[in-house]
Amino acid sequence: MSSNNVTNELNETQNNEIAQLRNGNAVLKDTVAELQMQLNWLKKQVFGKKSEKSCSLMNDADQLSMFSDGPAENTVVSNKEKTVTVPEHTRKARRTHDEWMNSLEVKEELHKLNPEDLVCDKCGSEMKIIGTDKVRDELVYVPARYFIRRHMAEVAKCTKCGYDESQDSECEETMSNWVIHMAKNWGEPVMKAMKTELLKSNVIHADESPLTVLREKGRKATTESKMWVYCNGRIRDKSIVIFDYTETRKSEHPVNFLKGYAGYLVCDGYRGYNAVPDVTRCACLTHIRRKFLKTLPSDPEQRKTSVSAKVVKYIADIYAIEEKLKDESPEIRYETRLAETKPLLDALFAYLESINTMKNSLGDAVRYALNEKKYMYSFLKCPDVPVDNNRAENCIRPYTVGRKNWLHCNTPAGANASAVWYSVISTACANRLNVEQYLSDLFSKPAGTIILPWNEK
Repeated sequence: MSSNNVTNELNETQNNEIAQLRNGNAVLKDTVAELQMQLNWLKKQVFGKKSEKSCSLMNDADQLSMFSDGPAENTVVSNKEKTVTVPEHTRKARRTHDEWMNSLEVKEELHKLNPEDLVCDKCGSEMKIIGTDKVRDELVYVPARYFIRRHMAEVAKCTKCGYDESQDSECEETMSNWVIHMAKNWGEPVMKAMKTELLKSNVIHADESPLTVLREKGRKATTESKMWVYCNGRIRDKSIVIFDYTETRKSEHPVNFLKGYAGYLVCDGYRGYNAVPDVTRCACLTHIRRKFLKTLPSDPEQRKTSVSAKVVKYIADIYAIEEKLKDESPEIRYETRLAETKPLLDALFAYLESINTMKNSLGDAVRYALNEKKYMYSFLKCPDVPVDNNRAENCIRPYTVGRKNWLHCNTPAGANASAVWYSVISTACANRLNVEQYLSDLFSKPAGTIILPWNEK
C-alpha cells in the first residue's frame, strides 16, 4: 500500500472523528442551553416577580436586585484575609423532642365524669364507668425539674343499650359529620338545581385540580383524586360555579357531568375534554402564552429578539383588542374579532408553523400551541366565548388556596360535602349575596328546600 493511500485513510479517519466530536459538542451545547433555561425558570419562580403581565416579564425582571444600579460609593477594598486552620472536633448529638419527653416522669391526673354525664343520650339509662382514656399530655415545669402531667378522662358505657358514640356512624356530634349531613340534606338539592341551570348556558368553562382523599375504597391514601370545576361564561346575568369530586381524571367524568350539553366548552389542552360529545371545544390562549413565558431567555438583549418574545407580543396584541371590546355589544365584538383578531391569530400560527421544533421547552410550547390551533379559532364563532379559560381558573383558585391549609379529605363523603359547599358558597359569593344570611335562610327551611344562591329574595 502506498504512502499516499495510508495518508488519505488517516485523513479520512481524522475527519470522521472531528465530525463526530463536533456533533457531540453541538448536542452538549443544546443540553446545556436547555438546562440553563430550566435553571433560570426555577430561579424566577423562587426570586422573581409572579405577575404574568407582559410589562413585567418582557423586561429584565427575573430577580429583584439587592443593590442599586449606580456605582458603589465610598467602597473600601480590604486586604486579603489570612486563613487559619481550626482543628476538627466532635459534638454530642442533640436529643430529639420525643427522646427528651420519654425520659421525663409521668404523673397521671384523673378527671372524673359528673353524675349528669352518666345518663345515656340515646335511651336515658344509667351509664357505667368502663375505664379511662388519655386526653392530653401537659409539660409542667417545677423549679429545677420537668415532669409530664397526663390528663386522663373516665369513659362510660350504657349498661342497657351498650351505646358507644364512637361506634355510631350516624352521630353528628363532630363538626365534620354535621357538614356532611347538611350537605346531603340541604346542599345537594340546591347544587342539582344549579347544575340544571348551568347546562342551559351557552358557554361553560371547565378545569380540575388534584385532591387527596385518605380512605377511598381500594386505593392508597397517597393516590391523587380530582376536584373539577364547571362555571358559566363571564358575560351572563348570574354566575354559577359547581365543583365535582371524582376519584380519577378519566374523560368519563366530564362526559357524565356535561351529558346533554351542546354549547361551547372552554378548557385547557387536556385530551379528556375531547371525548365530550356535541360540544364546540374552545382553547385557552393564556395556557399557550404561559408556556412561552417559561422559555424566555434570561439575557435581556436575547429576550427581546427571541421566538418566545415574538409569540408573547402576538398574544398581547390579541388581549389588547379583547380589553377594548369587553364593554361592547355582542354584534360589535363579533365583527371586530373577525376584522382585527383573526388576522393576528393567522399570523401567530403561521409564525409557529415556520419554526423548526426541537426536543426542548420551546419545542414543547410550539407543539402544544399547534395542537390547540383548531380549538383556538372557536371563540370567533360566538361573541360570548372568551379567548381564555381564566374564568374557571379564578373560580377554582379559592379551593386550591384552601387545600394548602386543610391538605386532604378523610373520606369520599367528606370530599363530596366539600364539593357541595364550595359550589353553593362560591356561587353565592360570585352573585354578591350575604352568604351568612343565605345559609341561615336555607337551614331554617325543611331539608330538600331549594333556595338558589343568586336570588336576593
